[in-house]
Amino acid sequence: MVDKLEFHSALQKKLLELAPDFCCYREKEHPIPNVQSNGRSGRIDVAWWTLADRDLLAVFEIDSTVRTKSLRKILHANCPYRFWVYYGKRGIKDLIETLDTEHKITIIDFSIAFEKRKKKVKQRETEQLVLDI
Repeated sequence: MVDKLEFHSALQKKLLELAPDFCCYREKEHPIPNVQSNGRSGRIDVAWWTLADRDLLAVFEIDSTVRTKSLRKILHANCPYRFWVYYGKRGIKDLIETLDTEHKITIIDFSIAFEKRKKKVKQRETEQLVLDI
């Protein structure tokens, strides 16, 4: 069984690998300035830029828990495509309706049962789980 952190890392890696297939540059942990009310910055899990004009095209934030901070980072990104990959158990509809009133975020919502690990899972197994999804 895969744990949440391993799943996050494998999915982040796969999104980075996919960028060239869409003619994009890619970046892991892309900084988003002035996200918080106190002026602090945040980081988006994955960002893609177009090869042609080097404009920010898409951002991806990956979460296993409902995080207001994540949605604010996504909304603060200046790009046409914003994705929130959520693989938790809690309902997200109310939070999305409150924060994303203009419907700018595309939600990729799926559930995975995570168990507490008793032994180390090989990275190859984690990557295969991401590919199977």
